[in-house]
Amino acid sequence: MSVGMKAALWYTVANFIQKGFVFLSTPILTRILNVNDYGTLILYQSWFVLFAIFATLNLSQTAYNKGLVEFENDKDNFTFSLLFLSKTITIIVAFLYFTINILVK
Repeated sequence: MSVGMKAALWYTVANFIQKGFVFLSTPILTRILNVNDYGTLILYQSWFVLFAIFATLNLSQTAYNKGLVEFENDKDNFTFSLLFLSKTITIIVAFLYFTINILVK
């Protein structure tokens, strides 16, 4: 089996395990928490996912994989550049969030 096939296989297996934990934890959480607490938890999870999309632009899932193939000889600099960009965007989004939050109050 080629390296690419092994990577795709393990990525798929890890993805199934991750989704399986979410699938199995849902009935447990609905049993333990009351309706209001569960609703609050799901609301926070939804906001977290939305914030993560805008804060990181999902660079780790798209651009990073493509860049590792294109910049095979310069992976360290490419990784540093992408991490720096991601952290800069995260800081800007967090700054905007907290600034707007202070102005609204």
